[in-house]
Amino acid sequence: MGSCCSSSTSSVSLPPPTIHCQAKENTQPRNLPNKVPYDLSASREPTREPFDEGDEEDSVVSPKRHNTRELSYNSRKLRSSTVRRMYGNLKKYALPVDQVFNRDISPDRFVTFTSYEYKELAPLQHEWWIDPTAIDNFQETPSTTMVCGTATLDEQTVFIKRLNRNASSNKLSRSRRILMTEVHVGAKVEHPYIATFLGFCITPYEGLSCVSEYVEGTLLSDVLVNSPQLEWKQPKINWALQLAQALVYLHDQKISHRNVKNDTILVTAKTCNIKLIGCGHAAMESFENHHPPIASEWSAPELLQGTQDISDKTDVYSFGLILLLLDTHKLPFEMEKSRNHHELLMKIVTGSIKPIIPASSPVANLMTECLQYVPTHRPSMKVVYTKLQQIAAQL
Repeated sequence: MGSCCSSSTSSVSLPPPTIHCQAKENTQPRNLPNKVPYDLSASREPTREPFDEGDEEDSVVSPKRHNTRELSYNSRKLRSSTVRRMYGNLKKYALPVDQVFNRDISPDRFVTFTSYEYKELAPLQHEWWIDPTAIDNFQETPSTTMVCGTATLDEQTVFIKRLNRNASSNKLSRSRRILMTEVHVGAKVEHPYIATFLGFCITPYEGLSCVSEYVEGTLLSDVLVNSPQLEWKQPKINWALQLAQALVYLHDQKISHRNVKNDTILVTAKTCNIKLIGCGHAAMESFENHHPPIASEWSAPELLQGTQDISDKTDVYSFGLILLLLDTHKLPFEMEKSRNHHELLMKIVTGSIKPIIPASSPVANLMTECLQYVPTHRPSMKVVYTKLQQIAAQL
């Protein structure tokens, strides 16, 4: 703060250099911008106006004020110690160059048995766990929903289903639940006409993998189309009995397959017997599966409606369609399906369309009972199996 000065130095004497200028007394305080009167009795220090060049002569010595302006992080200078600490933390997460582009970003990257995805499989770990390193020579086969293929386990060819890491989150969640159902069902099922479940494994990169018996065979529908000379006496009645035995066994275990169709029934090449596969959509009391199979013309009307009243009678309806396939060597609703698939499913749900049953078929009456629209009007699989045995004795 400088000393007082004037344009006329002769009329005004300068003060001694050791005496400081005193602030003007009784200076009227300036009003605040919001025009609130200044209160001299207030304990806090009044807010001062910004310094203006025109007020140079009236400038006074003011106490040190705190800067209330908030500083942004960009305006602060980084200390060298802070930079060293930040760099040290980043080094913990550094990856080698060869791992940068092979970095796993799958949802199952950090999955363990304690995580919410697979905690239901923990009780089955000790009996059905397979060492992932023991699986070799995986060869992928075409599949629309999951990654499927054959591999070698203990010098034996096996069939493997695993998650598709490139699928959407919704499809990935559905596939994960289907595989978990296959594990739970396979752990309880052991039947000669059902594909044998061998175990499962979970890896950080591939997620859940379901390992089962490799069935070398052909789809039942393909065998029938390529062999029109087959008769009911041999071998079609045997195939119907084998499939009925498999379903009776599942129903005794309180399991509903819910996905019996031409794609889940194989005819083995060695023994020419039936093998039922595709238990991932099954329903069982000890494990809840929220994902019913994809709607198709093989599904019962109540399954297409999405009602909660789904029982083993759903498999009875699908078994009736399999009997129709065995008799005619044609897929059900083949003519209607070529027009509009969605419209066909709506007609099945409403009951406005029904399969045409040949009157000359030896299983015509049994097909009629199995294909009843109301589930309670259908017989149980035990009754169906008994009637098939009677029909086989008469052929």
